[in-house]
Amino acid sequence: MDIGGDRKASCWLCSRFTAIDSSSQIYIILYLRESFLGFQKESRKMLEGKARIKETDMPEKMQIQAMACASQALDLHDVIDCISIAAHVKREFDKMYGSGWQCVVGSNFGCFFTHTPGTFMYFALETLNFLLFKGASS
Repeated sequence: MDIGGDRKASCWLCSRFTAIDSSSQIYIILYLRESFLGFQKESRKMLEGKARIKETDMPEKMQIQAMACASQALDLHDVIDCISIAAHVKREFDKMYGSGWQCVVGSNFGCFFTHTPGTFMYFALETLNFLLFKGASS
């Protein structure tokens, strides 16, 4: 929902990979070019068909980085440690795109937030939902 200026507000209730107020769910098979960020064919196969984008306004390059970051976090942390997984994704995006990123990870959560246009992504990877966005300044 547009709330004026360069800010948008979003309200989500996420449960079992369902976005309640999403007009449509977008499913894609993630493809990664071998030259993009040095990914190998194994990386592409690892994510292919497992990541499902539910809603986003991010550029494609940023979407791919978000899913790769999430996959890396799942490799580094136990799947039940959602706080560490979210912290990993947030820190990586803060490094790549400047501070102000927020990440929520889990299988069932609700939220209401304001984000900077072009920085929002809600996706599922393995058994977890990821909500990633850059907060909008007031």
